[in-house]
Amino acid sequence: MSAVGPAQFKRPRVEEDAQQEEYNQMVGPQLPGPEGLTDAARVHVLEQKLQHLRAWMSQLQAMMERSNMQAAQNARRLFVGGLPADVTQEELTSFLNASILTAGAGLDSSPALVSCRLQPEKNFAFIELRSAEEATNVMALDGVCLRGEIAVKIKRPSKYDAHTAMMLGPATPDPTVDLRGLIMVKQAGAGGIGGSGAEAGLPITGRYERNWNTLYVGGLPMDWGEMQVLELLRSYGEVKYLKLMLEKESGRSRGYAFCEFADDAGTEAALSQLNNYHISNRFITVNRMMEYKAAQQQQMGGMGGPMGSAGWGWVGRGRGRWVWGWVGCRVV
Repeated sequence: MSAVGPAQFKRPRVEEDAQQEEYNQMVGPQLPGPEGLTDAARVHVLEQKLQHLRAWMSQLQAMMERSNMQAAQNARRLFVGGLPADVTQEELTSFLNASILTAGAGLDSSPALVSCRLQPEKNFAFIELRSAEEATNVMALDGVCLRGEIAVKIKRPSKYDAHTAMMLGPATPDPTVDLRGLIMVKQAGAGGIGGSGAEAGLPITGRYERNWNTLYVGGLPMDWGEMQVLELLRSYGEVKYLKLMLEKESGRSRGYAFCEFADDAGTEAALSQLNNYHISNRFITVNRMMEYKAAQQQQMGGMGGPMGSAGWGWVGRGRGRWVWGWVGCRVV
């Protein structure tokens, strides 16, 4: 009996061979490597890479949700305002699901809303999406018209933690969200999060104005940029003006900013709800700028004159941090 050489031996057909043959037929007689792929093969490869990336992101998001369930739930929630008094919860849910499907803001064609809690006496509702990514996409629907004529406001809730939410999904809507099939009324001061200047709907930046409505916002995370601060402030109303203070040498944030809302409602909401709000192991401080300046002058006046003065007041701790304490100086 003669031995069978390698050239004469044929192993049985297995599933891997079938898959390889299907792939070879799709690729065709091309050169090896990515440059030799047909358009269909390139799409197939990109789809596989996207699935692999999404699986990895889903694992990270699941770990983050388990570690901070409340923050994860807040990242999936949105405030919906400007509703008519006679709207029902069923009508609003159906309208939003249809708008999300039309714009392609959902991850698939099934209903994206998990819950809708309507407050009819106050003309607003809180909705929850299946994921933080879908909630961010729905932010692009701000100004969509209910019944073809009533512009609906869609904002982040007051307890939204932008820093934590970045670990749960994108901070900006998917660029493929298409609003052309919807009736939209663009809210003043709104717009895309990306970009800069008027094209992105950003408030005016530059030298901050000195008036009663200008707010001092301190205790901000040091790694936050202007866009993250803006996203936080927009949870309380339309932002007319924002100036994040930066260090001259490094360009890094100094941890505080000055802003102004378009109306008194946003100003009062920030003063009452954002002040002492805990975020990223820091407590946000919100004061009217004139009160901030008065406290600063009180500190400087108490320490600059030869006779000095003493008393309780705001004491600066550097980097925009202020605490209530004893302000005084020694007579020299």
